[in-house]
Amino acid sequence: MRLGVIGLLVLMVASCVRVVEPSVRPSRALVEIDSLMWRQPDSAFALLLEFADSPEADSLDAFNGHYCQMLVSELLYKNDYEQTNREELLEAVDYFDSIGDAFLDARAHYIKGVGFYERDSVVEACGDYLKALEVMEDHYDEKELVGVKAKFMALAYTHLCQLFSDQYLHEQAIFFAKQSISGFKKFDTDPWHVPRLYNEIGSQYLMMDILDSADYYFSKVMDALTDTCNLTYRDVLSLKAILSYKKDNKPQEALKKLERLLIQSESIDEYYSRCSVIGEILFREKQYDSAYVYLNKVFFESASMGSRKQAAELLVKICKHRKRSYELYADFLVPFANQNENQSELKSMLTELYSNYIQNKKDRFHSVEMHNRTKSLLVSFVVFLVLLIISFLFIHKTRKLGQKAQREAERQSFEMRQRALEDRLTESNKALCEEQKEKHELLQELNMRRNKPNWDSIDVFLDENICREIVALLEGKVIKREAKRMDYPELKLSHAQLLQLQVVVEKHFEGFCQLLASFYPRISHDEMNQCLLCLLNLKDTQISALLQCDYSTIYRRSVKLKRVFNTEETLQVFIRNLVL
Repeated sequence: MRLGVIGLLVLMVASCVRVVEPSVRPSRALVEIDSLMWRQPDSAFALLLEFADSPEADSLDAFNGHYCQMLVSELLYKNDYEQTNREELLEAVDYFDSIGDAFLDARAHYIKGVGFYERDSVVEACGDYLKALEVMEDHYDEKELVGVKAKFMALAYTHLCQLFSDQYLHEQAIFFAKQSISGFKKFDTDPWHVPRLYNEIGSQYLMMDILDSADYYFSKVMDALTDTCNLTYRDVLSLKAILSYKKDNKPQEALKKLERLLIQSESIDEYYSRCSVIGEILFREKQYDSAYVYLNKVFFESASMGSRKQAAELLVKICKHRKRSYELYADFLVPFANQNENQSELKSMLTELYSNYIQNKKDRFHSVEMHNRTKSLLVSFVVFLVLLIISFLFIHKTRKLGQKAQREAERQSFEMRQRALEDRLTESNKALCEEQKEKHELLQELNMRRNKPNWDSIDVFLDENICREIVALLEGKVIKREAKRMDYPELKLSHAQLLQLQVVVEKHFEGFCQLLASFYPRISHDEMNQCLLCLLNLKDTQISALLQCDYSTIYRRSVKLKRVFNTEETLQVFIRNLVL
């Protein structure tokens, strides 16, 4: 029934290429099927069956006819059917080669390669996979390879990785696996894609005995996996057990891990895969009788021809060592003798295809670089030429203005500079006069305040408890300039102490704080406290410790206040002179 449906589908779409007139407008129905295929291939296949039975399928032009045949081939593959429209697909490949639609052309070559691979034509499949990649890389920049294009590239890389892995061409398999990972990371892929590829890279490095790289990628598998109840997780545990055996040469630990994984096997293939690994390790450790049990089971019961071949090779060696009959295993290996020779030739051809692809990729990159460089140089030359012409015209025009216009401009410029200097000089003189006036008024105010009878002597002030308490705090303390504000927590003055100091200052020098404010109306609370502490004849370093500030902060305030008070003396001397 299934084959009948497929045959009917192929017959229904056979009319898709009857009309010769080409069109570059794809059918809306085919575009919808195509879009759905990347997300739900089973639903897209059902939709294609409906389309094949519609009147529109009988009136498609050449472009849409070949497009339709390519979709048929892709959906047959994605739904695990055999490709039964091979001849029509080959015609579609030739057609898309001729019209230059890059994405459809690449897809046509890709699905053509899938057909070759299904027929065990590995070299031809590799050629078409690589052709698909070259078409995409020739026509699209990296920033354009997103969405379904990125997914297509990732799938093509994955197929090539598997193809080269099957032939034990490790370097090539690793290259395409890494490319595939880059592609899968560009869209929301299934969570198992990337871990499987990391696992593939790690296993390739393991077979090459590059153990550190293998360990690195096995760790990336563990980081990328979202759960541990899957075959990939068990596979990587198995490979890590082999890795630890190779690195640490502790067979018993590796065998225990593999035996636990053997028990956890969820399929016959997984079970015999574990048996094969255990048998090989036992053989390497010369535990021939135990190895014989596992390898014999793989030889007689496994469905994998590769596993049976590997088991037979080891069983022959075991039987020779134990002087047992090995004709059964040897006879099984006879057909593989010629196959190994053919395999060598196959590897050589695949390696050549890979080398050509890499070289073409380098040539394309070099060509693009040269093109961009040439384009950049050409643009630079044109811009330079234009600027040169503009400069020449500008100079020529300027010269024509004549000496008179130039002198006039210089005269006007000189007059403007003179006026500007006069204006600045006038403003400067005005500001200076105002400053002198303010200074005179302040000095008059200062003299009036100095003559007040209610200002006590500085010694009486210093005899106050709070003053002696502050000075006592600093006795024996050497405070360095580079000290930070929290280096002397025991010296910090509390808010109450600072308030008490201000009260004592007002007690002995009434209006002193107001006097400072008359010099500097915007004086801050911290700056005022610094000025009050200057009455105690303290150094800036000591004040910084008492106020818990960096020395640089106290120094900047001192400089600022000196500038405000218009004095060349130190801040301490100036403040004390006010009350002396």
